[in-house]
Amino acid sequence: MKSKIKEILEEILEVEINEDTSASNCDDWESFAQVSIAMEIQEEFGITVSTNDIPTLDSFKNILAYVTKHQ
Repeated sequence: MKSKIKEILEEILEVEINEDTSASNCDDWESFAQVSIAMEIQEEFGITVSTNDIPTLDSFKNILAYVTKHQ
Protein backbone atom coordinates (compact mmCIF):
# COMPACT_ATOMS: atom_id res chain seq x y z
CA MET A 1 0.00 0.00 0.00
CA LYS A 2 2.82 2.44 0.89
CA SER A 3 4.54 1.93 -2.43
CA LYS A 4 1.31 2.52 -4.39
CA ILE A 5 0.57 5.73 -2.46
CA LYS A 6 4.13 6.88 -3.10
CA GLU A 7 3.71 6.08 -6.80
CA ILE A 8 0.45 8.06 -7.00
CA LEU A 9 1.97 11.08 -5.27
CA GLU A 10 5.09 11.02 -7.42
CA GLU A 11 3.02 10.80 -10.58
CA ILE A 12 0.75 13.71 -9.66
CA LEU A 13 3.31 15.96 -7.98
CA GLU A 14 6.18 15.07 -10.31
CA VAL A 15 8.68 15.01 -7.43
CA GLU A 16 10.34 12.30 -5.37
CA ILE A 17 8.26 11.44 -2.30
CA ASN A 18 9.25 10.15 1.13
CA GLU A 19 7.22 9.46 4.24
CA ASP A 20 7.68 13.04 5.48
CA THR A 21 6.35 14.68 2.31
CA SER A 22 3.38 16.97 2.89
CA ALA A 23 1.64 19.98 1.42
CA SER A 24 3.64 22.18 3.79
CA ASN A 25 7.04 21.06 2.46
CA CYS A 26 6.25 20.36 -1.21
CA ASP A 27 5.74 23.41 -3.42
CA ASP A 28 3.94 21.37 -6.10
CA TRP A 29 1.28 20.15 -3.64
CA GLU A 30 -1.46 22.71 -4.27
CA SER A 31 -5.25 22.46 -4.21
CA PHE A 32 -5.70 21.00 -7.69
CA ALA A 33 -3.07 18.37 -6.93
CA GLN A 34 -4.88 17.59 -3.66
CA VAL A 35 -8.12 16.86 -5.52
CA SER A 36 -6.25 14.76 -8.10
CA ILE A 37 -4.64 12.77 -5.29
CA ALA A 38 -8.05 12.12 -3.72
CA MET A 39 -9.47 10.95 -7.06
CA GLU A 40 -6.55 8.57 -7.67
CA ILE A 41 -6.76 7.21 -4.11
CA GLN A 42 -10.46 6.46 -4.66
CA GLU A 43 -9.82 4.72 -7.95
CA GLU A 44 -6.78 2.73 -6.87
CA PHE A 45 -8.05 1.54 -3.48
CA GLY A 46 -11.79 1.36 -4.18
CA ILE A 47 -12.74 3.72 -1.38
CA THR A 48 -14.85 6.86 -1.34
CA VAL A 49 -13.22 10.10 -0.23
CA SER A 50 -15.82 12.62 0.89
CA THR A 51 -15.42 16.26 -0.04
CA ASN A 52 -14.95 17.06 3.66
CA ASP A 53 -12.04 14.61 3.89
CA ILE A 54 -10.03 15.96 0.94
CA PRO A 55 -8.31 18.69 3.02
CA THR A 56 -7.07 16.04 5.47
CA LEU A 57 -5.18 14.24 2.72
CA ASP A 58 -2.32 16.70 3.01
CA SER A 59 0.64 14.40 3.67
CA PHE A 60 1.94 10.96 2.83
CA LYS A 61 1.31 9.86 6.42
CA ASN A 62 -2.26 11.18 6.49
CA ILE A 63 -3.08 9.52 3.17
CA LEU A 64 -1.66 6.20 4.38
CA ALA A 65 -3.70 6.42 7.60
CA TYR A 66 -6.86 7.36 5.67
CA VAL A 67 -6.55 4.49 3.19
CA THR A 68 -5.75 2.03 5.98
CA LYS A 69 -8.82 3.14 7.95
CA HIS A 70 -11.23 3.08 4.99
CA GLN A 71 -10.26 -0.13 3.26
